[in-house]
Amino acid sequence: MMMAMTRFLRLGAALIALCISAAPAFAEKSATETKKPPPQTKLEIAVVAMSGRIMTKAELTRIYSGKTWHWPGGEAYFNPDQRFKAWAKTGLKTTYGEGFWSVANNGQLCISAAWHSLSGNTNAFTCYVHRIGSAIYQRELPHGGWYLFSHLPPQPADEIYELESGDHITDEYLRARKYVMDRLPARGEPEPNPKRLP
Repeated sequence: MMMAMTRFLRLGAALIALCISAAPAFAEKSATETKKPPPQTKLEIAVVAMSGRIMTKAELTRIYSGKTWHWPGGEAYFNPDQRFKAWAKTGLKTTYGEGFWSVANNGQLCISAAWHSLSGNTNAFTCYVHRIGSAIYQRELPHGGWYLFSHLPPQPADEIYELESGDHITDEYLRARKYVMDRLPARGEPEPNPKRLP
């Protein structure tokens, strides 16, 4: 009887030692398993974005005012006085835009611009809506999909890093404007007049 009890106690001690030594590894595994991965699908991103709050005019002003927005094949500048200018493409597809921008407490950045190219002139009105939660999400209205605009804090690959303080487009903008103006035949039609935004 005594021998059986001794074996039982030794087995119990061994099990306790095993559990104690395994506890840190188990805790690490559990923490990893319970950590939610970032949203991946369009639907997951949309659900997370819609759970955030609408960004304010003050927040959007801090993001865009006085900044140059770089994108592949073009750039835009959001002047603090609400004027907007941009250029895109090169060669025969060269275009430049002039107009106004505004932000509002409904989370929207809106741009009203006249775009000029060798194929003619057109007015465009474009808005983007922003929501913030664990990150900042953006989508183009009315039918664009939500996408991650910036982690909080921002990470190097985030779209928000395409915004750079200051006017960095004037030379390219003037070059694009001159290219189009020099090649357009004289026309008697009036220039497009973008709507000034409130």
